[in-house]
Amino acid sequence: MFIGLPCPPGAALGLAVIVAALPARDWRCVAPVQRHLTLCFLGEQPEALVAGLTLALRAATAALGAFRLDLAGLGAFPAVARPETVWTGCAGPGVAALRQLAARVEAATAPLGLPAEARAFRPHLTLARRRREGDRRAATALIQGLCATWAGHRWGTVEVTEIVVFRSDLGPPGVRYTPVSRVPLASPPVQ
Repeated sequence: MFIGLPCPPGAALGLAVIVAALPARDWRCVAPVQRHLTLCFLGEQPEALVAGLTLALRAATAALGAFRLDLAGLGAFPAVARPETVWTGCAGPGVAALRQLAARVEAATAPLGLPAEARAFRPHLTLARRRREGDRRAATALIQGLCATWAGHRWGTVEVTEIVVFRSDLGPPGVRYTPVSRVPLASPPVQ
């Protein structure tokens, strides 16, 4: 399970140019309906945890309003020189609200005995993951070129109106993320 923000498929239509540039032999692309920004990874957890987690998240985020978040740029983890995951980042005034939201979500999970995230929060929207059997050199050269070309490009805006507890299900077509709980943020969106 994980806690994240859904990204509506139409929020960043321009990202299709990046996805189209990634050869299927080297990259597994995330379907637009499955794209999300992860706030907190929870690992394997029982479904019984969801009710208590939802209450804790509602309490932790009650004073936070909805906000807008710009999707911008292009990058790779662990590095552009060694790309395993291709992503777009977050920009604009909404990043401060996103960081505050992530901190509150993490604080809400601690009393439930859930593991704290070991890595620093790096807001991003995953677009694709490199296939192990793909051509590493070709993939690296392609990603370096794409990242240089699209470094500061703004892809679109996401209206952040809720946080979602997702369950990850592995299957033949790949990973499917299923919402198991939703926590709305106060409205209207903060400008």
